[in-house]
Amino acid sequence: SGTLICGTVTASGFDALGTRLPAPTTTTAGSAVLLIRPENITLTTDPTHAPLGGTVVETHFYGGSSTTSIAVPGLDAPVIASHAGAPTVHAGAQVGITWDPTGAVVIPG
Repeated sequence: SGTLICGTVTASGFDALGTRLPAPTTTTAGSAVLLIRPENITLTTDPTHAPLGGTVVETHFYGGSSTTSIAVPGLDAPVIASHAGAPTVHAGAQVGITWDPTGAVVIPG
């Protein structure tokens, strides 16, 4: 599973949700989907300096790891982030969502 974001590959990057998003370099221009695995997503407490921002919907702690669901305007499904340890945010918090472009995949089409 992962976060899927529909957008467009252009000569200068991946455009979606009204902004340029971090994505691996690709030479195939046109419609595409950006796939980001939960373990590749990092949450920040400052949404103004992140590619995406949203509101934490819920968090789950599984003993050794946590999963956080974030509602992002313009996306049909929440962004899911996972990391080791206890949750660092709570439901209702505004967060920034970042990721390393090399941890994402661009799927043409």
